Amino acid sequence: MEDQLKEILANIFNIQKSDINEDSSPETIVAWDSLKHMQLIIMIEEALSITITPEEIAEMVDFKKIKEIILEKSKN
Repeated sequence: MEDQLKEILANIFNIQKSDINEDSSPETIVAWDSLKHMQLIIMIEEALSITITPEEIAEMVDFKKIKEIILEKSKN
């Protein structure tokens, strides 16, 4: 799942997967703005067949938190 998530981020932000780490965020990825954030959410939802709530979207502030939320959703 982590590799798939990195692939999604790399495609949306036009960066290398190797450039993505736990601390990757809008502060470290120049292309990560509010529009790209919503594109990221949509791609994650489609790729993983999940629904992300508005509250979860607001919490997704970096790669680590995105992973945590997705892992929690996959347990349910």
